Amino acid sequence: MAKVARLLEQIIPQKYHLDLDVNMRAFTFETKEAIDFELKEPSRSLTFHAQGLDISQAALETGAKAEVAVDAEAQTVTFEFEDEVPAGNHTLSLVVAGSIHEELHGFYRSNYERDGKEQWLVTTQFEATHAREAFVCIDEPSAKAVFELSLTVPDTLTVISNTNDTGEEPARSGHKRVRFAPTPKMSTYLVAFLIGEFEHVEAQTPEGVTVRAYATPGQTGQLAFALDTAVRTLSFFNEYFGIPYPLPKLDMIAVPDFAAGAMENWGAVTYRETALLLDPAKTSLSHKQRVGEVVAHELAHQWFGNLVTMSWWDDLWLNEGFASWIEVLAQDHLFPEWNLWTEFASSNVSYAMELDGLANTHPIQVEVDDPRHLDEIFDAISYSKGASIINMLHHYLGAEAFQKGLNIYLERHKYGNTVTHDLWKALGEASGKPVDEVMSAWTSQPGYPLVALEDGEARQGRFYSSPREAAKAKLGAAADSAWPIPYSVLLAGGRETEPALIKEAALELPEEVMASDWFKPNPGQTGFYRTLYTEGMIGALNEPLRKGKLSPVDRFGVMDDVMATTEAGVTDSTVLLKLVAAMREETDYVVWGGVAAGLGSLQAVVEDEPLRDQLDAFGGWLVQPNVERLGWEPKANEPVFDTLMRPLVLQQAIRYDNPKVTKEAKRRFTAYLEGAPVDPELRPVVLYAAARHGGTEEFEAILERYRRETSPQVKMSLLAALGRFRKPALIKRHLELGISDDVRAQDIFMVLAWSFRNRHARDTAWAWVKDHWDLWIKRYGAGGHMLERFPTYAGMGFATHAMAAEIKEFFESHPHPATKRPTAQAVEGVGLKADWYDRDKLKIQTFIDEWKANQK
Repeated sequence: MAKVARLLEQIIPQKYHLDLDVNMRAFTFETKEAIDFELKEPSRSLTFHAQGLDISQAALETGAKAEVAVDAEAQTVTFEFEDEVPAGNHTLSLVVAGSIHEELHGFYRSNYERDGKEQWLVTTQFEATHAREAFVCIDEPSAKAVFELSLTVPDTLTVISNTNDTGEEPARSGHKRVRFAPTPKMSTYLVAFLIGEFEHVEAQTPEGVTVRAYATPGQTGQLAFALDTAVRTLSFFNEYFGIPYPLPKLDMIAVPDFAAGAMENWGAVTYRETALLLDPAKTSLSHKQRVGEVVAHELAHQWFGNLVTMSWWDDLWLNEGFASWIEVLAQDHLFPEWNLWTEFASSNVSYAMELDGLANTHPIQVEVDDPRHLDEIFDAISYSKGASIINMLHHYLGAEAFQKGLNIYLERHKYGNTVTHDLWKALGEASGKPVDEVMSAWTSQPGYPLVALEDGEARQGRFYSSPREAAKAKLGAAADSAWPIPYSVLLAGGRETEPALIKEAALELPEEVMASDWFKPNPGQTGFYRTLYTEGMIGALNEPLRKGKLSPVDRFGVMDDVMATTEAGVTDSTVLLKLVAAMREETDYVVWGGVAAGLGSLQAVVEDEPLRDQLDAFGGWLVQPNVERLGWEPKANEPVFDTLMRPLVLQQAIRYDNPKVTKEAKRRFTAYLEGAPVDPELRPVVLYAAARHGGTEEFEAILERYRRETSPQVKMSLLAALGRFRKPALIKRHLELGISDDVRAQDIFMVLAWSFRNRHARDTAWAWVKDHWDLWIKRYGAGGHMLERFPTYAGMGFATHAMAAEIKEFFESHPHPATKRPTAQAVEGVGLKADWYDRDKLKIQTFIDEWKANQK
């Protein structure tokens, strides 16, 4: 891939004056644009970014006019002048026109329904390189400038931008011109403007910042939780960072059509409706947590990403990894009863390790030649691995030193740009520890270590999920493949050893570790590494695991590491199944999720239907104690984790054909159709049973409710349920629904995910994806974090070498930059499952036979 030229090397923008006249009928715009800039060297030509724009006039402040040359491939426009333009400060004045399209990037339009009629709003999504679709600019993160906007729009519509409006005046007939205050100095990708029939609710922080939450008409009743969370989170960050939020207002806007979850535009954060709207009567706790998480994530960006921005996309993780970590810190402060740090071990650490264990992973810091092809690194490495190593560093340095270091970093670089080393330097100054030395390997090397305890030493080597790759990473390998690991151990008495750095391949363990009755490495799962648990270690931990002597996060850690090393062929599948069986009485939601994942991972590799049926019987036995403990009805003042665990357990029971649970779920579905309310926590369970055991009548009932549902979260639950049916005709209807007007283009991932997870639908779904490839390229090929999901979801559904080869052949013969790495990862993942089954199928059968014999 050719490396794109950096335009900032020639031109330094200082201020953009943008005066847009927007036609909401024709969906076009015309802009009078003036760019104040510094030219570093004399030149006859000035090159800026622009894509899809019609530039009719171009002149300098001297009156010199330019010839306009567009390079569509490079997405640039060059202004050629007859005479050389001297170095120094200049103003380029332009008249620019463009269209407002329906693709989910740049300046686009989004539809919704009001009083039975289609209505439209227009909005922007400029990250990473789409500001150039709306105005001529230097579209690079280091090209920070001030933006002063005005927009001419119909009188009846609301206009929102990064700053407060400073007034409005009459414009052409039926229109007004709304002016906005100049923005702080910021990157082009953070500019935002929206026009539509918005309604809002608002509040103020104790510091005096006005916070507003907007939605389309009739939905303001679903904004209360997000608004309250934003007010409290903004105050928390003000105090934690020690730097006041620099704008007088913060707007949050729910957009009906939105590719990502949300976008942190400074002072005007845009959200997918499911990430902001929340109907208290219909929304489950897990969806409530999701709204809180996304709000906190985007507000963290107002400092980490907006105030201080990465210099180039190589350091995208500085934005996303940090925000993914501190969103948990903030939400844990607001909602301590949610136990979010326990969930962090699963939702971030384990999630990142699953992807990072592949040979086809990438380092946190990735050299980005062309930022137009960034979509494939907006992934679990940039977000969740980034968050996980930040969490490890936070524990290594201590909370006080870490917070002090962040303040140094933000104060030193506010309104500027940074690289990763700048963060390490500030944290090192605050803590007195060699942060750069410790952390550089974690961001520059792909993968992470597996630590084994042998002969009184902790020895490390790179962990590979593939046994074929694992053979290359022998434990105790050369030091150049090592990571500096802050290593500690929880001892039988409950005391944690002082962290010591494994700087080379191995570290000699203190005698107290080897003398302890049992020990658990990586207390709290704060280190980003896996532990190789021998059968002897697991045996010693059996009682602590079952009797609560280990914390939930440590119990989860043991389960997760054993599952991963089993997949990698380092641990025997029998060891994993014995551990799963031993955890039958587990009552913690996150730990139980790890237990369920352990069994689920095994089931995913088994293509032999009789063996799958036997594993289902084992699964039914495994889940039964928690079915009996939790039941269908919530208990007064029950722990949050019981509330979250109940639907998981009941759905597992239905999955394993528990007749009593299935009967009750079907009864509740019938009552739901007759108008009875359904507990939001249990709605997915009820819908799952109806789909798993239903036919055309149930499909039509769910589809009808999907079409008229107003709650975004409930609507997605209904769409997911439609992907659970087993009959071929209904599978095809669900897929075709995905490209109909009933499903927004942004929601195709729901159709794909549930179709490929459904063994009865996966082959049909794969053929359907291939048959419609031209449509996917047209819809998603220009960006928006959508196309890269197609090979990922395809890989989820299969576990044979033949399908690995077929997926590889299709995507390689239909190449696109966004699918290159996800395809390699999907193919590797399918191959891993096939290898696992070939390696351990007889051992799995032997375990099941012994289990059945013990049940008699």
